[in-house]
Amino acid sequence: MRIVLHCPTCDPIAGQFSVELLPKNDCVYEIDCPNGHRFRANVLYHEFQKLFEVAVNALADNYYREAVGSFAASYERFLELFVRIAMKANGVNDEELAKGWKTISRQSERQLGAFIVLFAMEFGTQPTLLANAQVELRNKVIHQGYFPTKEECLTYGRAVLNSIRQSIRILNESEKHEPELIRSINDQGDFSSSGPRLHYYAHSLIATNTPPAADTKTLDEMLEQAIQPRGGYFLARGA
Repeated sequence: MRIVLHCPTCDPIAGQFSVELLPKNDCVYEIDCPNGHRFRANVLYHEFQKLFEVAVNALADNYYREAVGSFAASYERFLELFVRIAMKANGVNDEELAKGWKTISRQSERQLGAFIVLFAMEFGTQPTLLANAQVELRNKVIHQGYFPTKEECLTYGRAVLNSIRQSIRILNESEKHEPELIRSINDQGDFSSSGPRLHYYAHSLIATNTPPAADTKTLDEMLEQAIQPRGGYFLARGA
């Protein structure tokens, strides 16, 4: 992920620079600015966003099996996020959420079932799901060692993007759920007393903290951007 930061030691405007983030399991990064200053920062974005970007980059590098696997993981992590948002909007605390999710955390079909039931209960309609052909492709790639074509990969990625965006749009339009969607990004960072003092909200390929009408980039446009040369960016280290 490429983002623009500003160094807390340098001038607020002149101190802006671009950085390339390597995805990892948390959002805390140790960053060196062009003038040699080092600082720690929370760069906040959801797991499903990180995984989707990994998938796009794998697609750009012609690793189609890896792209489908990361698209699938992104979709599953979004289902988890939706479940958490819906339950927290209904007053379920973090401890009970953790207990409930633990029982289905390794079973993707149960996670999908929880998503469908909660979606119907909260919004009175069915969510936009992946077609059977896309589910079968995912299973062939993950469980049977199948090598998908580029077009199969693109079709699968488009379906995942459409499903996630439709659900985010509905969450954004709900007075009950939108506050939890906005707050959910903070769950990704380290806000403890020993954590970073600087916090950045990354602009991801799939937005959760901007109006859905502004989040219209297609998978093909994302892919075109990922293929562009990546020179001129500083590489951030994991803290």
